Amino acid sequence: MEVRVWRSFSANNSGSFYLVSRFANRAAAEACAVELRDYIVANDAELEAMSRRERSANRELTLANLAFAARHNLEWPTQITSGVADDDEIELAVIGTELTIYHEYCLGFEAALSDYLDSQGGQTRTGRFNEPPLLSLILKLEPNRSENDRLLSELGVRFGFSGYFSIENGWPPGNRTESFCHARSAGFVGPFMLRKIDVLQRLLEAHGVTDYHLAVDREGDSDRFHSISVAKCLECESPDVEFLDASFFDLPNDQLACNRCDGMFELAGEA
Repeated sequence: MEVRVWRSFSANNSGSFYLVSRFANRAAAEACAVELRDYIVANDAELEAMSRRERSANRELTLANLAFAARHNLEWPTQITSGVADDDEIELAVIGTELTIYHEYCLGFEAALSDYLDSQGGQTRTGRFNEPPLLSLILKLEPNRSENDRLLSELGVRFGFSGYFSIENGWPPGNRTESFCHARSAGFVGPFMLRKIDVLQRLLEAHGVTDYHLAVDREGDSDRFHSISVAKCLECESPDVEFLDASFFDLPNDQLACNRCDGMFELAGEA
């Protein structure tokens, strides 16, 4: 029997990439987002004025890039948004105190971008390569069942959360997508396009939803939401339990409540 072994290496092809940086407060995250958007617009305008050959040769030498690097004492030559395809936009979203930056088709972001974010007080962690960001959404539902049905139905139509938060419309399902829907709360975690964050928030507010949480790439949420969706009461083993977020219901910590025996128990794992 003949056995052959090959040693292969990645072709370093482009793919999607994102990173998340957490700041001490939302104002600091928004300030970085504003400055980065201004830089991206100026940089793209310079590149757009060049021929394709000039763009390949001078991508790191735009005035916008040099000015940004000099202003923040970044190592030069550098490229803040290296490897991006000319026709795809870089997406930025501020959620809470975190700034998430995503590009659908690139070679990854240069270290200069993380250096800049860290210099502005961010704690930057690299996201996933070749995967879109994971969005977590928890919202408090009102007693009016018909209004809840309208809200959840519109979320399904507008964002592909059909069947009460199951992903469709081209986003990959699987172990990264989990959801639950109870009488008083609903939750979803799965891949999401950052540019739709503002639209999502406006939709929630248009339906009068003021109690909700959004987070990007929060560790453990896929497992946590799955546990909520399949939970049974520890006392009577009834599957008729629902999730109560501590901040929505004035509780010391997150709870699961049984609608059959009125038992309550803590949900294992971090909020």
